Amino acid sequence: PDSAPSAAGDGGGDAASPLPPDPRLTLFDIAAAFESRRVPLNRPRLLPRAAHLHLGAGVIRDVEILATARDGSRAGSLAAAVDGTATPGGRRLLRAWLLAPLRDAGAIRSRSGAVAALAADRSAAARLDGALAGLPDLARLGGRVGGRRASPRELLSLARGCARLPDVRAAVGAVVEAAAGAGVADAGALGELWGELGDAALDEAAATVLGALVDPAPACLATFADYTVAADGAPPDTGGGGGGGGGGGDGGDADGRPGRTAILRDGVSADLDALRAAAAGAAAALRAYEATARAAVGVPGVKVRQVKNAGFALRVPRATGERLLAADAAHFSRHGWVLRGSTRGELRYVTPALSAIERDAAAAAAAVSGLEVRLYRQLRDAVGDLTPSVRAAAAAVAALDVLAGWASVATARGYTRPLILEGPVPTVELRALRHPVVERCLPPGVQFVPNDVRLGGGSGGPPSWASDDAGGGGGGAAATGGDGDAPPNGAPAAAAATAAAAAAAAASDRHLLMLTAANGAGKSVYLYSLAAAVVLAQAGCWVPASSARLTVTPALFTRVGAVDDVSGGGGGFQVEMAETAAICARARGGA
Repeated sequence: PDSAPSAAGDGGGDAASPLPPDPRLTLFDIAAAFESRRVPLNRPRLLPRAAHLHLGAGVIRDVEILATARDGSRAGSLAAAVDGTATPGGRRLLRAWLLAPLRDAGAIRSRSGAVAALAADRSAAARLDGALAGLPDLARLGGRVGGRRASPRELLSLARGCARLPDVRAAVGAVVEAAAGAGVADAGALGELWGELGDAALDEAAATVLGALVDPAPACLATFADYTVAADGAPPDTGGGGGGGGGGGDGGDADGRPGRTAILRDGVSADLDALRAAAAGAAAALRAYEATARAAVGVPGVKVRQVKNAGFALRVPRATGERLLAADAAHFSRHGWVLRGSTRGELRYVTPALSAIERDAAAAAAAVSGLEVRLYRQLRDAVGDLTPSVRAAAAAVAALDVLAGWASVATARGYTRPLILEGPVPTVELRALRHPVVERCLPPGVQFVPNDVRLGGGSGGPPSWASDDAGGGGGGAAATGGDGDAPPNGAPAAAAATAAAAAAAAASDRHLLMLTAANGAGKSVYLYSLAAAVVLAQAGCWVPASSARLTVTPALFTRVGAVDDVSGGGGGFQVEMAETAAICARARGGA
C-alpha cells in the first residue's frame, strides 16, 4: 500500500497479485488471500434457500422484475415502478431485495413496518429524504479507501458523506417519534438502522479528513508525485497543448488541466509548512532572477516559466529576440544564455544560474511532495482501518433509501400494507389489486380496473372483506372513463367472463384459478398483478391494492408465451406442456 503511485493515477498500491499460483482456487480462497493484503473484499456468503422466495425459471423475465421482456430496458419493469431511491447503494439494494424476497414473516413485517412509519408522517419522512439526497456511494468509496487506492478526491467525497450520517440518524429518529405520535407503535427495521449510523470514530475521522484535505481535492495522487514550483506561483506550463495529466511533472490532472500544487491544507503539519516555506523561497529566487535577466538583456518581456518535460527556461518573445539577434548575434550568448528551443511565438534560453536555482527548487519541491504524499497516505490508511464501520453505515443508508422510496411510492399511488398470515393453509386475498406498471403507463383519462383475488384460505366462505362485490371490479386491465366498470376495447363479454372467473375464485377456498376470455380482456395482466403483488409483499414493500392478506409463499413459478425449441426438436405446445409439468412437479408446500 505504501508503494509509489501507479501510472494510471490511482492512490498507489502493489501491483503484484496476492494469489498463490494454484488453479484450484475457490471464491473463499480468493477472499482470504486478499484479506491478508488488507484488500477489503466482502467474503462470499450463501443465501439460504429456506430464507428467500424461490423464483422459478422465467419468473424474472415473465414478471419483468428488472427489465422488460420486449427490449430489456429498465423502464417499464417492476423495479422501475417501485424505485424511489436517491443513492447508488439504494438502487443496488432494491434490485437485490426484489430478486430475493423473504420467507420469514417477522423479517417481512419489519420492513413493511418501517414503510408504515415512514408513510405515517410525510413531513418527517421528507426530512429523511433530504438527508439521503446526494449522498455519495459510501460502499464503493469505502472499498477504495480500505484497499488503500483512494484518490484525494475520493477520500474527501467519503468524508463528506460520512459527515452527513448524523443528519440521517437524526432524521430517522424524528420519523420514529412522528410515527409513534401517529399511532404506529412498531417502526420495524428503522430502530436497527438508526443504531447502525451511530459511530463516533467514523464521525471523528470524517471531521479530520475535511479539516486536512484541500477543497476541491485533486483527482489522482500521481499528479503530485512531481511537485513543482513556478516562478509566479502558478501551475506549471503544459506547453499550450493540454495533454494527459499526471505525467512528466507538468502538474496536469487526469483531465489534462493544470492541477493544484497541494493535497493537504496549511497547518496540518509543521514540517510540511516549513518545507512549503522553503519551496516558496525557491519561487522567490526564480522571480528575482527573472528581474535580473530582464535587466541584463534589456527585454522587459522575458519570463521564467517551466516548460513541459523540459524544466525552467527564459522565454523571450520571438519577434523581439529575432530583432535583437539580427542587430547583434551575440546579444544573448554574451550573458551566458544558451538557446534550448523555440516555438512560433517565443525563444527559450537557459543559463547556469537558472539551472542552479532550478535544482534548488526541485529539491524543495521533492521534499514537499514526499512528505505530503506520506502524510496523505497515513490519513487515508487511518480511515481505511474503519472500512467495516463504513460498510455498516453504507448498508444502513441503502436500506433506509429503499424503505423511504417505497413509502413515497406507497403514499403517492395508494398502496396498502400487506397483512402477513401464519398458518398451515396457503392464503392469498387481494382486494382491488392493480398492476404497478400498467397503471402508471395509462394515458390521461384512462383508469386501471382493479381485480380481486382469493386463493386458498380453507374457509370455503366469502373473503375476509365480506362484501357484496366479492367478484371484484372486472377482469379488464384498463378502462376508459371514470366509472371503473367499463371493459377495455369495447369488449363487455370478455370482461364479464374474466370478472366471473375472479368472482368464482373469491367465493371459495380453491387453490386453482382458471381464466378464460378473449384477447385483450386482461387475463395476462391479472396473472402478472398477482405475481408482482407476491414479490413486492415478501420483499417488504406495500402492494397496489385496497387490502392484502396472504401467507408466505415459498416459491413462485410462471409459464408465459409460446416458444418453439428448434434445436431440441420441440414445438411450442410440447415446450409449454414440458415446462408446465416441471412446475407442477416442483410446486409443493404452498408454492
